[in-house]
Order: sequence, then C-alpha cells, then structure tokens
Amino acid sequence: MDVLTVADKAIETVDRDTEEIAMDKQGVGSGAVRRVERTMYKKILRKVNAGESAPENIKEMGEPASERYENLRAWLFFRVQEWLIAGGKFEKKEGVNYGQLLSVKYKNSKKGKIQIISKDELRKRKVNDLGVADAISFTFMPKKPRMGNKM
Repeated sequence: MDVLTVADKAIETVDRDTEEIAMDKQGVGSGAVRRVERTMYKKILRKVNAGESAPENIKEMGEPASERYENLRAWLFFRVQEWLIAGGKFEKKEGVNYGQLLSVKYKNSKKGKIQIISKDELRKRKVNDLGVADAISFTFMPKKPRMGNKM
C-alpha cells in the first residue's frame, strides 16, 4: 500500500472528536504525514519519531522508561508484545501478518538499554517489513494531554 493510500485510510476511519492520528514522520511515513497535514484532520495529527527517547513520565520498575529503553520504538514494541503475551488479540485482516509483532527480538545497547535488534538481524530471521507492526505499535503511544476549556 502506498503512503497516500495509508493516509486516506487513516482519515476515513478516524473519529476527529475523540481520536488522534499517530503517524511516523520519518522516512516513508513522512509522505502520509504531509497528506494529512493538508486536511482538516491536521489538528489531531500526532507526528511520531520512533527514534526519539522513550517516555520520561512513565515509570517502569522504579525508573523512567527512557532509562530502560534505547528509543520510543523499542518501548512501543515491548508494550505490544506484553499485551499479546497477556492474551491480547487483533481482529483478523486478510494480508496482515501479526506474527511479525512477536518475531521482533531485543538486545542491550552499549548503554545497557533495551533495543530492537538491527534490521540486518531481523532480515536473517525472515522479518523483512515491520510496517504493519510499526503502525500497530503506535496504538500503544501514551495519550497526549488535551487542552481543556478551564475558566
């Protein structure tokens, strides 16, 4: 699926009053972000760089997630895997390989943080494309606080 189709599908399915659209603003995803930015949905667009630090404000085992995970992507994938292992299930969709979510493996970075193994190592394990997995992982993003109308 091309990035413009991805953007259009996101726009079709979102409820603009209660949801946000989280999209990868780096690499291939940047085209979809630019497409959504040209619509009325730009106000609910959340541009994500999975290479950023894991959340500072979420504590795990007594320390910020940013101290345990190399980046946001590793933290998100770890959340997805925990959810699946605990019994979480996805609606079956033709052509979508959810198994790739469990095939992602981790190692410790030089800083001692949890990181996803390299793309080369993933390919050796026959995991060639994490596009669907990346998109699904964004559903585990911490919610961005909404501005209220306080008087």
